[in-house]
Amino acid sequence: VVVWALMSSVGGVLTGSVHAFAQLETVESFDEEAGARLEHKLYEIVRQARVTDAGVSLIRLPEIEINAFLTHQAVARLPIGITSPSVEIGASDHVSVRAIVDLSAIRDQRERTWLDPLRYLGGQLLAVASGRVRAGNGEALLEIRSVTVGGIPVPTTVLQEVVSFYTRTKE
Repeated sequence: VVVWALMSSVGGVLTGSVHAFAQLETVESFDEEAGARLEHKLYEIVRQARVTDAGVSLIRLPEIEINAFLTHQAVARLPIGITSPSVEIGASDHVSVRAIVDLSAIRDQRERTWLDPLRYLGGQLLAVASGRVRAGNGEALLEIRSVTVGGIPVPTTVLQEVVSFYTRTKE
């Protein structure tokens, strides 16, 4: 959802091959100017994705800029029900994405069986997805290794449903 928010906030989805390679790095604190730097970089990534012979370039996406962007530039564009998003980048391409998510809205969208974990979750809870980012050849892949909601481990299908709920329409 956070990646969706980042890309939708710069006006579109990447199509065709992406020729920019994004390297994530960690930095200590952030401000509105750091968010503006990331916004400019996202526009550049989208621009390069649309140019067939742009070549490969390295565009660093520091944690400080990602979180500043989420706090300042993207906050008004986030879907209703998602607040306080943040990204933490660790060693060995490890990344953790967290946000407060309104699970009642997701749960109530359809009838749930007693085996469905979302049947038992509601309210606004902290959702954390952790995994590993691999990037190269113009593509980035996020391998989700764990998901917690309210500090309780849940199946990755819960994350899939949250992302599906918030990205099913253009809005």
